[in-house]
Amino acid sequence: MAKTKNSRRRQYEIVLSMEDMRTFETQKQNILDNFRCLYAKHDNDYYNKDVYDENDVLIHQDGDKKYLHTHFFIDMDNAKTISAVAKIVKCKESDIEYIKSYKGAQGYLIHHNLKDKYNYPKEIVQHNNEKLYKEFLKVVSDDEDEDDKVIPLIEYINNFEGILYFAVFLRYVYTTRQWSVYRRNSSTFIKLIDEHNFQFNRYGVTP
Repeated sequence: MAKTKNSRRRQYEIVLSMEDMRTFETQKQNILDNFRCLYAKHDNDYYNKDVYDENDVLIHQDGDKKYLHTHFFIDMDNAKTISAVAKIVKCKESDIEYIKSYKGAQGYLIHHNLKDKYNYPKEIVQHNNEKLYKEFLKVVSDDEDEDDKVIPLIEYINNFEGILYFAVFLRYVYTTRQWSVYRRNSSTFIKLIDEHNFQFNRYGVTP
């Protein structure tokens, strides 16, 4: 069924700006008082493409840091329209989005497993409902085998163009929240980086 303005849902994602803290705190309290929710402040997000307004004027460039904001995942017993939720929260309807995937929306609170975005630690997520929070923890629980965990870092090394400085690699490990994986397999990664750089220095190509 097509989603229209009058479609009713039990879950929504809400993204609220924190530029005006008085307004934000009022909106946040309205959410806490009326819905079960999970929420997380994002302070390290960047635009990954140019953004234009309705008049085709460039307002954000690729790479610009996004304004401070908080993502909310809300859940309710009785389905409501976006306009009804906006009236309760006292926010714009454009601040509210339909949820395509229940688990995906919960994971997005910390950019779980999103390689092109900063991965936030699960500890930043706050809530007003213990059951909902336990669902979130289950969604983001790290249940991969060790082999599956090291593959992304190996691929990063192999696909890196040019000399891979160790500091650059560590920055990538840190920003993608894979420090524990690196620590358990550090000798392997160091050898792979050395081999990668040797091949480039000697042949001008990487393996």
